[in-house]
Amino acid sequence: MPIDVSPLSFRDPMAQVVAVGGLIHRAVHLGHADAVEALLDQPWLQARMARGDMPATHRCERPAGAESWGDGWRWLRHDTLEFALHAHEITSQQLHDAALLTLDLAGEALAAGYLLKDASAWNVLHAEGRAVFVDLTSFVPHDGQSLWLAYGQFGRHFIIPLLLARHLHLTPADVFVRHRDGMTPEMARRLLGRRRSFSSLAAMEFVGLPAMLRGAKPAAPSSGPAAASGVERAVQAQRALLARLRGIVRSLEPARRERSTTWSGYTAQRDHYTEPGLALKHEFLTRRLVAGQGRLLDLGCNTGEYALHAARAGRPVVAADIDEQSLHALHAGRAGLPVSTWLLDLANPGPALGWRNAEVAPTLQRARGRFGTVLCVGLLHHLLVTVRAPLANVMAFLAELAPEELLIEWVPPQDRKFKEIAGPNLPLYEHLDAAAFETALAPYWTVEERLPVPGNDRVLYALRRRALRESMGA
Repeated sequence: MPIDVSPLSFRDPMAQVVAVGGLIHRAVHLGHADAVEALLDQPWLQARMARGDMPATHRCERPAGAESWGDGWRWLRHDTLEFALHAHEITSQQLHDAALLTLDLAGEALAAGYLLKDASAWNVLHAEGRAVFVDLTSFVPHDGQSLWLAYGQFGRHFIIPLLLARHLHLTPADVFVRHRDGMTPEMARRLLGRRRSFSSLAAMEFVGLPAMLRGAKPAAPSSGPAAASGVERAVQAQRALLARLRGIVRSLEPARRERSTTWSGYTAQRDHYTEPGLALKHEFLTRRLVAGQGRLLDLGCNTGEYALHAARAGRPVVAADIDEQSLHALHAGRAGLPVSTWLLDLANPGPALGWRNAEVAPTLQRARGRFGTVLCVGLLHHLLVTVRAPLANVMAFLAELAPEELLIEWVPPQDRKFKEIAGPNLPLYEHLDAAAFETALAPYWTVEERLPVPGNDRVLYALRRRALRESMGA
């Protein structure tokens, strides 16, 4: 069988990133290879890799399957990040984390004689509950200039989106799905209006004034190439700039609003369960999650009650929800646990992005086969009513994710919450019951455990994925 070779990145003229047989490699042009080799030996870089802020990187021979690349490259292999999230799949708080990591790395590189030439939000992935900088060849030897060349890009990718989150509650998806290279000052000015474009020093510097200058990108003062005696002054100027940008980013940290959203306060408002029913649900789910294997995908995670239980048991977790405020609360409360928050609208998930739709694969396509367990409680009725997805279609979608185990809650039309969201459309769903649900799941799953919840008509299920041949009727 031929080895799969999939180009992942081509925008850096120094190197390209390619997946060979599922492993992530970087092919470095021979003209830059010695400089990259020297960079790899830098103590500060090795320390960052050891801490997990960058993927560990290993020298290697050209991998089998890449023979057509020829001899003009030197090859490196990066440790793989399992189900990493991109800039359009994260919360504003995660974008804030990525901005601080970018500035931290730029400062450390500067102290070691290197310059961070790119400050793109796409260079930071999010995995195992943390931001990880992945663009090794963004670090180049410092050329003696006092200007940080990535200053304008940092504004478009981090400061302006954080300003839009602060004032308009826009999410990173609102920016990066449509605008791959971030939000320009002119576009931000139209969204914010004149008053907010000058409402703070950050807004004035990155939106108001550049937009007034007809799209001129904000730029730090530059004295041009410095003489040898002026290199230290150039470094000091960049160090001061990075410190100032850090202050701006910290001032834009997405604060939790005083008033909770409907969903961020949900766990304190579960009077549709009786106390015995809620206790039984909690025991059932925590028992199954602790005993389960592999990564957990918690769909409709809310503030992460069960995601945190699984993470405390040692399972890596991706916790997905449409409500950013709920995810902010989970992100703040994860206490170093391996929980990544994923801002996901199941009715409109992330599309394929980039050149020829090939730089970032569709969100749900990347999720297939990556999870040992999918948790789907308190969600099915929203997919049926709000999204209006047919029951059979929902079960096929969950099967396409291909977890070994599915933990799901059946919520019948007579349930109070079902009635609230269905409203006058309730008659459209009155034919649905637990028997219809079990008929819909039968082609894909076997029932391992079925637990009616006392005090209401909900039923908890632990399902095991059928073997492919069995599900196809072979």
